[in-house]
Amino acid sequence: MKKYCVIKMIVILIVSLLILEGCVTRPSALTKFYLLSPLAISEVEDSDKAGEIFMTIGVGPVHLPEYLDRPEIVTRINPNELKLAELDIWAEPLQVNFTRVLVENISRLLSTEPVAVFLWGASPQIDFQIDIEVVRLDGDIAGKAFLIAQWSILDSANKSILFSKKSQYTESVSGTGFSALVAAQSRMIGALSLDIAEAIKSLHR
Repeated sequence: MKKYCVIKMIVILIVSLLILEGCVTRPSALTKFYLLSPLAISEVEDSDKAGEIFMTIGVGPVHLPEYLDRPEIVTRINPNELKLAELDIWAEPLQVNFTRVLVENISRLLSTEPVAVFLWGASPQIDFQIDIEVVRLDGDIAGKAFLIAQWSILDSANKSILFSKKSQYTESVSGTGFSALVAAQSRMIGALSLDIAEAIKSLHR
């Protein structure tokens, strides 16, 4: 009887460990990672917005609201309630991803190299600095995505504001799930990039 009890306890322990291992590893196996995407080269060419402007542009700093400073993708349930995804997260800090996509978009739209990312403390030789304050970047995975941003173009030499605008964008989420939401957010960043590129062109004429 004693031997039977020992064997029973060992079996229970093994089963418990297997269940515990499954609970620990299952979420990580289901976790999905997302990145914003830049405009495709074909989209830039088809828009007939590309031009030959030779200058250096500093993009940044780009400020995001605190509620977006987290790995989880944020969706909005109503004006006063947000939801954090459990297993759908950004592959890198959103501020870093947003800035890089913006830089790549503007570079393609203006057909100019280099477009430099402005770094505090550095002193790159740039013609224009683009300062961006993102007010809102979220949406509903089965509805619409929203981007609100206050942005300015500054003269790099004296930091005077040459152009300033508050832009609002809305995109339908074409599909369900977080992939469709992130794709819609990427399209809105593309629209923002286009507006910034057009403003730079007008200043450079």
